[in-house]
Amino acid sequence: MTVPVYIDSDLGTDVDDALALSLAALDPRFDLRGVATVNGPVRERAAQVRGILDLCRRDDVPVAIGQSDPLSGVATFAMPVGLVADGPIGHLPTDVPSAEELLVEVLRAATPDAPVHICVIGAMTNVARDLAAHPELFDRVAALHVMAGHVGADQIPEFNLNGDDVASRTLHALPLPIVLAPYDVTARMALTDDDVARIGACGELGQALHRQMGRWTKFVHGRVLLHDPLSVLDVVDGEVAHKETMQLSLQGGPGALFYVESALGRPVSVIRDADVTNLRETIVSVLEECTDGSA
Repeated sequence: MTVPVYIDSDLGTDVDDALALSLAALDPRFDLRGVATVNGPVRERAAQVRGILDLCRRDDVPVAIGQSDPLSGVATFAMPVGLVADGPIGHLPTDVPSAEELLVEVLRAATPDAPVHICVIGAMTNVARDLAAHPELFDRVAALHVMAGHVGADQIPEFNLNGDDVASRTLHALPLPIVLAPYDVTARMALTDDDVARIGACGELGQALHRQMGRWTKFVHGRVLLHDPLSVLDVVDGEVAHKETMQLSLQGGPGALFYVESALGRPVSVIRDADVTNLRETIVSVLEECTDGSA
């Protein structure tokens, strides 16, 4: 049985979004209902989403364009919000739906007995605003799977949480289940050099991902970290992550917003550790099986 999933992403900067999207598009456990973009050059991001989906042969998955700016109207965190990836570029018609239009359409088409898992793997602007405007659709949401913030001892401002502090607070207050993949866990998840080479051998899709991985690692002088793929894979794989329920509040202000354990906080299912070998091998093997080296 497949799991209905909707993704809201800032694909085009960190390559982990493209890996997460490819996983959701190709792994048969996912029923990918739609993808929206957020943050900065959202139409260009959407064209890259379409390009990835085309290489996955998923022209059935609709793409939407979300918000460029945070709800406050003021950028709150110094991170490059432009594009690092240079493609692939898919064709977007002039009448691309808005993120709100697509999310509402996806949720209205769902049923309370088969609700949609919403993966928030960028700034929370679209999902926070649009769900807050449509409380009548809450029963169509299974959970919000959020990659953001820290819950460890070393609190460092993280972009997805701080890119739109108003949206982050709005989403945290929604009466919906939240599954959190925090940066202090996801930053321990990385592809090996062998994984990168295997992905590059997976036909046109693998080559495109390989180019993106190369550009990103050169940009950050680091490795390919699997922040978003962990959050997305956890939706369908109960073995990949160990979770604990924690009472979390949001404290701080613009650019310095943090999750803090508090007796007054709301319950959040937090990923505290994960099987990185399972995560890596799932990503690579799904690409190898579905592309067969010839996509």
